Amino acid sequence: MLQELSNVKKELQGLSGEDKVIVWTLISMFLPFFVTVPAVIFAFFYMIKEGRLQTVMKKTPFGYTIAFFLVLTLVVSLCYRNWWGVGLGILLGMVIMVLMYYRTLVNHAMFDLIVRIAVFLMCLCAVYALFEYAYRIIVMLDWDIMALPIPSKRQYRIRVGFFNANYYAMMIEFTILLCFYKIQGKGSKASKLYYLCAMLLQAFILYLTGSRTGMVAAVGGIGIMILFLMNKYVIAAFTSGCGALIVFFATKPQLFPRVTFLERNFQARFAIWEGAWRCFQAHPLFGQGSFTYYFNYLQSIDTPHEMYKTQHAHNLLLDPLASFGIIGSFLVLLYLAGFLKQAWLLFRAKTDKGLVALVAATLAVTLLHGVFDYTIFWVQTAMFFFFLLGAMAMYFPQTQIRMQMN
Repeated sequence: MLQELSNVKKELQGLSGEDKVIVWTLISMFLPFFVTVPAVIFAFFYMIKEGRLQTVMKKTPFGYTIAFFLVLTLVVSLCYRNWWGVGLGILLGMVIMVLMYYRTLVNHAMFDLIVRIAVFLMCLCAVYALFEYAYRIIVMLDWDIMALPIPSKRQYRIRVGFFNANYYAMMIEFTILLCFYKIQGKGSKASKLYYLCAMLLQAFILYLTGSRTGMVAAVGGIGIMILFLMNKYVIAAFTSGCGALIVFFATKPQLFPRVTFLERNFQARFAIWEGAWRCFQAHPLFGQGSFTYYFNYLQSIDTPHEMYKTQHAHNLLLDPLASFGIIGSFLVLLYLAGFLKQAWLLFRAKTDKGLVALVAATLAVTLLHGVFDYTIFWVQTAMFFFFLLGAMAMYFPQTQIRMQMN
């Protein structure tokens, strides 16, 4: 471990100025969000200072499309005086531009370095999470920690520095995929054992977060990666493990996180979705900008149509439609289509099967978790998502700007 840390230090010191800015910015997403946000802002203005903004948009597939979307959603937010949407829209724009910048610089060495650092930092987060869990259970709630109880109220659930437990859960899901990616790739037995232990630790912490959707999404993501491997023994072992989990929770349902609140949570989701649908119906073309649901909730207080109190629509389809309308959502889909095209080209050429599997699993996890939550719409989770998908750019020289660097 000490040797690995020494190697990481040397690799960080050997990076160019641009690479250092990108790597340190991406590393910041595993630190508390009040560290991540300033890091993103710094990287964005560094990119502008270096004169890279126009080049980045030109080199990135559908770069101008997503830039137009960002301007559009900002203008829409301003028109409706949706100040939450204005603030988040500006931050969202910076995040996307910085991750586009990353796509023009990424190579195998950079990606591997960030992956190793990411897993290590998430393991440190897991250690902190264990202490946080113990403090909340023993000190704040005075419960029996040996029973591994999972609190339902958000103020008692572990979140480390990721704003809330569900955002932390999505960060864990992506980390589990990274661990499996490293396990199935090239490496020593000791290295594979390290990533296996890291993956099991992350899975345990995911359980402690109480994110039920996150648990299902993580299992689904690993399943997608295993299907890409096409190893019948691994598939059989995974299927048996899933079956054992189903039997375990079926016979001991009280151990399933927050099981007694399932009916109440479903009712809350339906109420939220109904409110989000009304928001979409009122402004179907362009929405009202980021945070449209929360913007409308504030306006509905003490009215006959008061909406359920929450920040977003808790659904990956409804929230973009409510916030950005049909036009804005279509522009986002166009940008995402650029990633899908790259994944398909790599898959068809049989290039880096492990990375293609990782990208497919990342999309699967996001879609599965997005059925009941909108955790991808946060600075750290969005950065992690685009970091994983953006890695494919290292196989497409036409998207790179390294040949232009001094």
